[in-house]
Amino acid sequence: MPRERTSSVSRTTSEKCHEETHAPQQLPALFDHLVGAAVSRAIAEAMHICAAPFTPEQDELQAAGLTAMPGKTVASPWIKEAPASFECRRHVTLELGKSRQIILGEILFAHYHAEVVDVDRLRINPARLDAIARLGGDTCSTIRDRFEMLTPKLEDIDVRPARDQSL
Repeated sequence: MPRERTSSVSRTTSEKCHEETHAPQQLPALFDHLVGAAVSRAIAEAMHICAAPFTPEQDELQAAGLTAMPGKTVASPWIKEAPASFECRRHVTLELGKSRQIILGEILFAHYHAEVVDVDRLRINPARLDAIARLGGDTCSTIRDRFEMLTPKLEDIDVRPARDQSL
């Protein structure tokens, strides 16, 4: 079992966490707090089980073999098996049609598995995170095909004055 590394994140951070839900009708209109989890390839099947239309009386985490852990700053639980989980305060909810929402929130606290964090550089190791994305329907993707592209320095770019657009 991976060791958990928890670290607090400033309440004034401007970083946002994202959580897309498949069943917005289950969320109260004034949902103030949430927990978003990074899903790794190792728990992808469990994530897919949680996408089934469970009723409020059914325990989707138990059905998926996942463990709910009590939040440190929010009432919502976080998933022990997820390589990273973010306790958040809801900032805004974006309605996307009749059955989709995207919830943006301020990160209040972050939970990481120890092997995911490069403690010397204070960065996430993407290979160890091994995150997947649910692209829609039954389609998922990994982020294993990565490359680095350094941001250029302005002095290395041939910059010309902007033309007056009002002419």
